[in-house]
Amino acid sequence: MHGAYSSFISYCIYGITEFKNKVSYYELFYNDNILIKILSFICPMSLVSLIAFLRYRKREKYNTIIIFLIYSITSYIGVFPIANSGHFIEYAFIGVMETLFITHIALSRLIESKKTKLFFNSFINNFVYIFLTVYFIWNSFSLIKSYKNNYIYSKDINHYQGVLIDKEVAEQINAIDEYIIMNKEDGKKVIVLDSTATMYMIPIDIYNKDYDLFNKGNFGRNGEKRLINQIDQEKDVKYLVLQDIYTKNWQTPTDIINYVKDNKTKTGEILVFDIYE
Repeated sequence: MHGAYSSFISYCIYGITEFKNKVSYYELFYNDNILIKILSFICPMSLVSLIAFLRYRKREKYNTIIIFLIYSITSYIGVFPIANSGHFIEYAFIGVMETLFITHIALSRLIESKKTKLFFNSFINNFVYIFLTVYFIWNSFSLIKSYKNNYIYSKDINHYQGVLIDKEVAEQINAIDEYIIMNKEDGKKVIVLDSTATMYMIPIDIYNKDYDLFNKGNFGRNGEKRLINQIDQEKDVKYLVLQDIYTKNWQTPTDIINYVKDNKTKTGEILVFDIYE
């Protein structure tokens, strides 16, 4: 238990404070997606909305708001420190639901006419159905477009069955995994120093902890320095580094990459990776 607690503090608190490639929440206000732009402004209200609804403290709706509030606060933390559209949609979802729920309550109480209130509730319900229908149609077209762009449902990759994936990427996963397994049989470990590492490790059930989500800010306290020291002491390990002609993820810990290039020997290439050991 002590080890789990220490790891939580290291990775979820100290790790964030060392994260250099931050994306400010204010960037969401200038997002190209107008819906994200609006919601990013409205959703923070859900974190303090409880104050405006203290009058419900003896009612059942108040309990619902409390539950929404607790979940929205804990999930909203996940938006930081990379407050891009992807993180916002994933982690602020509950906050969006709470904001809509409270807005509905507020408007319902402000409307006194029963006919107007009935129309309002009917409008909200129909809007939800229309939105879901449009969302389904839109994603159906996106799915068809993916098929046309060389995407396939993988059948031969372990744990990837049913996942829509580019055919060339599927072939690359199989080739890299064969290389990793071959080296494992020879007593050597292969670590992929790239943000795509977990894509190769999942099918062959290999867990390399920090290396499987190889992005700056995911390594805990003194993460980059700790991994460099670890690499310096490792033996019988091969490191796959994405070749310079390819664009790396903007969160790539370049200090670790440069250390491997400067202190290890390049022994070959495999597809898009250079091999160092």
